Amino acid sequence: MDQILKYHSWNANGIVGLIDPHMVKMNKMFTNVWKDADLVFIQETKLHPSKVDNVKALAGKFGYEFMFNDSEFGVTPNWMNYGVGLFFKKGLSVTKIEKLPSECPVKNPARIMAIKVDTPLFAKGIYFVNLYLPVNHQPDPSGTRTLERENWVRTLDVLSDKLRDKGAIYVGDFNAMQRNNTLVP
Repeated sequence: MDQILKYHSWNANGIVGLIDPHMVKMNKMFTNVWKDADLVFIQETKLHPSKVDNVKALAGKFGYEFMFNDSEFGVTPNWMNYGVGLFFKKGLSVTKIEKLPSECPVKNPARIMAIKVDTPLFAKGIYFVNLYLPVNHQPDPSGTRTLERENWVRTLDVLSDKLRDKGAIYVGDFNAMQRNNTLVP
């Protein structure tokens, strides 16, 4: 491994599914954007369970392994919501943290994933927290989203406290913008 750990974060808005059944988008990303990355964090995988093996096979073709937290079924038949995942170079020592601290109010694995990467670059390993936070640019007359965002802030506080001395990097879609502007290669 190089003396630098290279990583990317991508809100995919679906890595494979009804919109992109042949994974053209991911092929382009692996070929053009991620070719030198050790880790690629994905938000909004919207990954249907029937497509997991296809994604793992594509990742393997480019020298990566794939781990993910399940997406959730949406209201549209066969349409998935949320989901976070990670592509990592084969041979890299990555451990998924399966259980968040009990003090975290958010426990939805479809929107958060914590991992530890063992690397000679940092004796204790490096922790990454891959997040897909709730949108912040929609009206919220019922206050439901506001409460959800407050729970996320408390969850981030707990994680920050627990990982304070461990070398942690937070990546993902923080949904902090005023409007949605999507760029796709």
